[in-house]
Amino acid sequence: MHAMAHTLSEDEQKAHIRSLKGDPVKMWVKLKEVHLQKKPGARFNVYDTLFAIQKQEDASLTAVMGRAHTALQSIQNHRPEGFTLEMLDQELECMALQSPIFSGLLAY
Repeated sequence: MHAMAHTLSEDEQKAHIRSLKGDPVKMWVKLKEVHLQKKPGARFNVYDTLFAIQKQEDASLTAVMGRAHTALQSIQNHRPEGFTLEMLDQELECMALQSPIFSGLLAY
């Protein structure tokens, strides 16, 4: 498994896991840590993805539900441990304010 994980890693990724050779579990944990940022900005992007889902004319309802489920899983994956509803409320409030603030700044 270790050889497979190291072989499948792109050269840019090997820099993150080089010191962890021989421990595939630590390698995967490190790659997850590097690429799955559990920060508000990353969550904003996945919230935006969820709220932007629309049904295309040629798409089935099942396909739309699948995309919504995948987006929700991504949101859950981007939450830090101990993430609370209060934290979610604060993030949603910030998201709601960003659009009017930034569009107002662009007008000047």
